[in-house]
Amino acid sequence: MKFCIGVSPNCTKNCMQFLPEENVFLIANAINSTFFEERKIQDNNTILFVGSITPLKQVKELVLAISKV
Repeated sequence: MKFCIGVSPNCTKNCMQFLPEENVFLIANAINSTFFEERKIQDNNTILFVGSITPLKQVKELVLAISKV
């Protein structure tokens, strides 16, 4: 990998572990921030997880929490 484009400062920070700063670029996230606001849903038994599976995303914690419900 020669370059990295991230959609958040956290993402670009992770890229800088492997690449020089001049090869890492930050662009605005195309998803409107209102999409991430909490709202009531009809089906309480559904979880949609979109993203890479990295320790930062805490997928393991999500799975463990679901198993307790």
